[in-house]
Amino acid sequence: KNYDGSSIFCSSCPIPTPLAWYKFDECSYEQNTTKAYDSINNYDLNRSGGGVLRSTNSGYLCRGVGFGGDSFRAYDLALNTEDGAKTTVNFWIYWDGSDNVSVFGFKYFRLGFFNSKFGFSLNKSDKDRDIYGIDSSILKGGWHNVVAVFVNRDLNSSKLYIDGILQTLSHYGSKADEENAFIDGNITIGGYGDSFNQRFLGKIDELKIFNIEVDKD
Repeated sequence: KNYDGSSIFCSSCPIPTPLAWYKFDECSYEQNTTKAYDSINNYDLNRSGGGVLRSTNSGYLCRGVGFGGDSFRAYDLALNTEDGAKTTVNFWIYWDGSDNVSVFGFKYFRLGFFNSKFGFSLNKSDKDRDIYGIDSSILKGGWHNVVAVFVNRDLNSSKLYIDGILQTLSHYGSKADEENAFIDGNITIGGYGDSFNQRFLGKIDELKIFNIEVDKD
């Protein structure tokens, strides 16, 4: 309605198309050669190795993927890597409470749970990490929707929505190396980069990647 209460028809805004969309509806991830398929552009995910990945019937929608020490990787996504470019990652998460684990990442620029916080991290070291985020307790219990906007070369402009609410982010820990806040075309789900450390423990479902900023809607 208009400000005066009168009615008006508003055309719907176009819905942005994801660059990649992982529904995680496959029946099994038990074999090292199994994939999680991208339903948009064939940026299929391969297992990294070194742990457990299971298909679960208790996803947020239909099936999902349960992480138990392994991760998925895809390479050469056509992401915008110009300075200031924005990449949005939208997904559903069921966290088991484990700390010091990465949920999604590029080479160093990543999102995860560290020192009882949830947010963005850059440091190469597993110690003395700067977290730009929030208290992780907001994500305890049940499924939650996360929308993370990574801004290339600009950590402080990155954004985080939890269950549709824009979060106020703060810095925790030591100062981050801003040179590591870069986006490339290689992604890891359930970890970061080529590292076998910080593997996520919990479930993820319906993960979408956009080449633009997308908010809670």
